[in-house]
Amino acid sequence: LLVYGTFAPLFRARAALIAALLFAISPQQLSYAKILIQVGAGEFFHLLAMCLLVRGIHGARRWLVAASGVPLALAVCTYHSFKLAPLVALAYGLDTLATRRDRSRPLGPWLLAGAGIFALAALP
Repeated sequence: LLVYGTFAPLFRARAALIAALLFAISPQQLSYAKILIQVGAGEFFHLLAMCLLVRGIHGARRWLVAASGVPLALAVCTYHSFKLAPLVALAYGLDTLATRRDRSRPLGPWLLAGAGIFALAALP
């Protein structure tokens, strides 16, 4: 569901369904789910953060952008490779901020709020 929720606003619904199906039947995903609980938890929190970020940027609820900081901080706390997860969110946020066409609804303050919430949640 998180894969579909992340890709549906970016691509068409059919492409998002195909991505979710391929993710669900991936042999690596199935073996990670059985063996490495930390990888699965980190992947869940990273997908949740990206889903909230994409839905907040492309939808009407801008507060989702700020809320994406909490699961992103939880992803950092789960596994070593997820320490790079904030870079993905940062790159996507900055790219969207630079290339978006709709300037009537401000996005910058929400991205700063999300970064602040991430920093506060990642402190412990």
